[in-house]
Amino acid sequence: MSQATAVAQVVAGTALFGTVGTVRTLVPEASGASVGAVRVLVAAVVLVPLAAWAGERWTAALTHRAVWVAGAAQAAFQLTFLSAVLLTGVAAGTLLAIGSAPVFAGFLHRRTTRAWAAATAVGVAGLVLLVAGGSSVRLQPDGVVLALLAGLSYAAYTVATGRAVVGGPSHRPAPGPLAVTAGTFVVTAALLSPALLSTDLSWLGSVEGVGAALWLGLAPTVASYLLLARGLRRLAAPVVSTLGLTEPVVATGLAVAVLGERPTPVGWAGALLVLVGLALTALTATSRPARVRGSTA
Repeated sequence: MSQATAVAQVVAGTALFGTVGTVRTLVPEASGASVGAVRVLVAAVVLVPLAAWAGERWTAALTHRAVWVAGAAQAAFQLTFLSAVLLTGVAAGTLLAIGSAPVFAGFLHRRTTRAWAAATAVGVAGLVLLVAGGSSVRLQPDGVVLALLAGLSYAAYTVATGRAVVGGPSHRPAPGPLAVTAGTFVVTAALLSPALLSTDLSWLGSVEGVGAALWLGLAPTVASYLLLARGLRRLAAPVVSTLGLTEPVVATGLAVAVLGERPTPVGWAGALLVLVGLALTALTATSRPARVRGSTA
């Protein structure tokens, strides 16, 4: 797979993330924990047979510690991000979580370049303008902490998944992206399963609720995270996290087209700056060392 293809896959995957907020408005009565748990469960139910059909053993992926780390990080992200946006609002929660994720990923990965740092700085600066120009931002200490924990959780997921799909110095073969993604979401679904028993699921009794659950489980989860896993075989985790800044741009576009929101000129300038940062990231991205062995994909 070429580097350009890997970049395109990551951008497409994160673009699908941008649909979450708009679809979430279809079921405003549902709690964040309930939506997150159902979303992850749908993904796991689809990914397991899909991996079996493709000949990738997701159970073998569970022998890799990185898959368990990714699953736990994904569960933490679901809980912290959904709670953060309730306390600080979608704008501030997105700014802090998505904007801090590349920084945390760079720290966890420990191998970055000056070009990546510059492109990330441009993208994050654009995100600040995009959020500030789109709506009012309110910051509460507990919400800020949760949003930063969400950014750290997403970064940890990205780094761990990258390590799982590439493999390390051991003699065990690296599992394929589908097996890694399936194994990860089985772990995540198990960790979030208590939410299915302790939250109100009545929102699933409507057509909108079922539609929202299916879309959130299939598009911005199954498809998105599978595309990210494939991209991580070629691109380093910090690069993938920076390309994740695609999400708020898409979310803003949908808010304008579907929800009738109107960002200010500052917001549009921020969106343009994010796109510049993404372009710089794509142009300056360096491939990770090829260490994949024995993968089925």
